[in-house]
Amino acid sequence: RERMRDLEEYKAKYGNCAVPGTFKNNSQLAVWVKCQRRQYKQYKLGKPNSMTPDRIRKLEELGFLWNCKAGMRNKNETPQCETPSQRRIRSSGVAEMHLAAQQMERSSQSENCMAKQQWNTPIAEEP
Repeated sequence: RERMRDLEEYKAKYGNCAVPGTFKNNSQLAVWVKCQRRQYKQYKLGKPNSMTPDRIRKLEELGFLWNCKAGMRNKNETPQCETPSQRRIRSSGVAEMHLAAQQMERSSQSENCMAKQQWNTPIAEEP
């Protein structure tokens, strides 16, 4: 409960829940956040864990980011994280379907453009 309050304070100050793994202002919060991500992963895999659906809900309501890429180059860089809704879209295949639709649309536009060029090309008269 104390760490959840710490996380709420972190979000109020920094605007997100992407606590760095080496957060010197509150190293206990950094460790707790890593533990939450690890326990969530175990929970999703059906392995022994201490995560609960209630804690998942509370963290997600706060805007907790389950998947963050480590190794940001500098302190000012925005963390590359996924929100729960972005993760659901990616894992559901919707993103791939959206990309395929965009490619089909581009292909169709290209074909239409080529057809217009053919109609606008002057026909050479036969001698």
